[in-house]
Amino acid sequence: MGRVLLLLAIAVGALAFAYGTWTSVTTYESPYDVRGGLPAGEPIAERAVLIVLDGIRLDVSRDMRELQALASRGSSGTSRSVLPSLSNPNRAVFVTGAWPEVNGITNNGRFRPPPIDSLFSLAADANLPRAAAGSTFWGRAFGDYLEGNLLFQQKDFPHDRGAAEISTWQADLCGGIERFFSDRPMGLLVAGITGADGAAHDYGGESDVYREVVQAVDHCLGSLVTALDDGRTAFAIVSDHGHIDRRGGGGHGGSEPEVMEVPLVLFGKGVRQAEGWRAQMVDIAPTLSVLLGLPLAETNQGDVLWDSLDLSDEQAKSAKERYEQQQKRLAEIVGVGDSRNDAMSSRVVSSLTVFALGLGVIGWIFLRSPQRLTLLVGVAAYFLFYRLLFMALGLGYSLSVINSEELLYRFLGKNILAAVVGLLAVTVPWRLLRPTFDRGKALALAGVIISVIAIEVAWIHYSSGLFMEEVLPDFDLNLKAALHLIQLGAVSATTAVTIMRLPDAKAGRDS
Repeated sequence: MGRVLLLLAIAVGALAFAYGTWTSVTTYESPYDVRGGLPAGEPIAERAVLIVLDGIRLDVSRDMRELQALASRGSSGTSRSVLPSLSNPNRAVFVTGAWPEVNGITNNGRFRPPPIDSLFSLAADANLPRAAAGSTFWGRAFGDYLEGNLLFQQKDFPHDRGAAEISTWQADLCGGIERFFSDRPMGLLVAGITGADGAAHDYGGESDVYREVVQAVDHCLGSLVTALDDGRTAFAIVSDHGHIDRRGGGGHGGSEPEVMEVPLVLFGKGVRQAEGWRAQMVDIAPTLSVLLGLPLAETNQGDVLWDSLDLSDEQAKSAKERYEQQQKRLAEIVGVGDSRNDAMSSRVVSSLTVFALGLGVIGWIFLRSPQRLTLLVGVAAYFLFYRLLFMALGLGYSLSVINSEELLYRFLGKNILAAVVGLLAVTVPWRLLRPTFDRGKALALAGVIISVIAIEVAWIHYSSGLFMEEVLPDFDLNLKAALHLIQLGAVSATTAVTIMRLPDAKAGRDS
């Protein structure tokens, strides 16, 4: 009975640990509460419009005629999506110029408004009009500074209804955005065009439906820019992430190149022609701040895209002086590299302890067992069966594979199924073919499997970290560790149930 309780305790502990790794991210709150304090500059443009093309891959953007025409008139390059490559973390970075560790937006579902400055708060302080249209995120995260100047998508997305209906849905929303912005001619405007993202989720990032809807998004972009381009407006057009194409659907959140690499185009007032550069998402906010003459946020971690800006020598000198002042202030607030070094030091001891303990358990089990080869074959067979089932069930070590948050628990359930079936695929034949298969052998098999999994989780913790403590862990590795821990829990619980049905080792029998 004691061994059963121990296994069940290990199972519960592993599942709790897996839950903790994820919630440390989803419940994260930024420790930085910094606003105001830096000087403003001379405005270059009277209005700035940020247009977010939700879910547009870099490769399909090259076939968007309107986008490419705008790129030829201004400055174009590429940017990399924020990790996790979800929409809301990227949207927050667009307007704060700060990474998720600083702005606090680490996921799509659960978050608090950033406690730091953003384009919206800076514009509000400068009495510059501002408005946002598209996702409800803008109201949830920055509603205090928008004063009701919000237009949310009211119509439900037409899932699985084909390109024509999705394109009609997108055109209707686009017309609403144009009418909404026509009453707000100056200041800071942010718009989201979201049809392509929904199409990619439903049909995949390489599907004909997705590419057809992308053209509808492109038409919407051209129409919106035509309505707003008055010679006094600067535009920034960017995608928040791309999409994978897998098993008839899309997805994002991971680090796949087709998800991470996205287009970024600047044009209009204060922008000169340039191309081929590479930027980061944090570079958008400081660049728009310079164009609008707003102060740079003290927590801004981005670079101004100087090569894209058409500034006089005096304007450039003043802007660069303000930028250097802001970067010095940032180093005082955040500390460049300190938090990552501290986090690395704090997890070395725990990681090495688990690593050593796991090796010790494996060594002890093999030293005690005279049937080492049989045990080794059993362990290898388990991991082979588990991996085959893992792939067959469509699992993977990337958030992109999950496709949508609604499928998360089904995804985790499949991982449990793969672990349980993988273990039974080894223990049941072993029991049938070798009547001497008893509790001792079942415990030895489980002990080695659990130790191997624990060692890999310890390595991930050592190399990346499992918990978010002012440092965002590698999300692909974080998901991998969570799946390993759930697998460990499933193996422990299944073994606990199994050994209750097995005979105990008889005296003199090999254990």
